[in-house]
Amino acid sequence: MSFFSHTVTPPYAFQFVYWNNQVASHVQVRGTVPLFWEQPGIQVGSHKIKLSRLPETSLPAFQRHFADILSRYGETVIINLLGSKEGEGQLSAAYHDHLKMSEFSGSIAYHHFDYHAKVTSQNFESLQAFLAKLEPQLHAWDFFHMNGSEVKRMQKGVV
Repeated sequence: MSFFSHTVTPPYAFQFVYWNNQVASHVQVRGTVPLFWEQPGIQVGSHKIKLSRLPETSLPAFQRHFADILSRYGETVIINLLGSKEGEGQLSAAYHDHLKMSEFSGSIAYHHFDYHAKVTSQNFESLQAFLAKLEPQLHAWDFFHMNGSEVKRMQKGVV
């Protein structure tokens, strides 16, 4: 994350569907955790994560990051897919702690789902239960749909 609240990797994921004279799209915001952190070393399998700033010095950039997202896309839900163990667990906890300390603690929902721990090649039940919990919100937010030059639907939030 930069001081100006920009994450290191481009955070937006768009999906467009074109059919005849119609366009539909869905936007998700995804990227790195918006904190000042690093993963030193190049050793494969080494997942040591180091937070490079104290929470009180990283909180202003964290808040600018989410202020920007909320101003662009409206309602926002954080879905944290980081692991719960070791370095990822530390980063995940710091992410949640920053949200709780921020001015957005009551307006941005936060869900942690340790994908690799809960989903196996043979068992998707926990993923299905997690998605079912999110489904009402995702349906309420809708998606963008345009027929010719007429906008029929607008997406009202992002994950």
